[in-house]
Amino acid sequence: MSGRSNLFSQKTRKPFQHSGEPQKQQITTTKIIPALNEDDSRIRKDNAPQNFAVLRHIAVNLLGKEKSKKLGTKNKQFLAAMDDNYLAKILELSC
Repeated sequence: MSGRSNLFSQKTRKPFQHSGEPQKQQITTTKIIPALNEDDSRIRKDNAPQNFAVLRHIAVNLLGKEKSKKLGTKNKQFLAAMDDNYLAKILELSC
């Protein structure tokens, strides 16, 4: 076994840190809330909240896939709002 895979297997077999507490999992969906202001959304009727949550998730994934600009999600969102060419570039990633 290579050194990297051996290290990976050692890390996955030990779910506890040195202090004896379980390691905390990082939740990646938390970046959606501050980046797209979900808390300020007034969409509450019928299936609209779930539908828009899916759209927001797709938007964050597309912004994360776009690697030509080294910016955060919020800044990429702003740049896409200001520059139609950049928005088209992001939307082309979905094809």
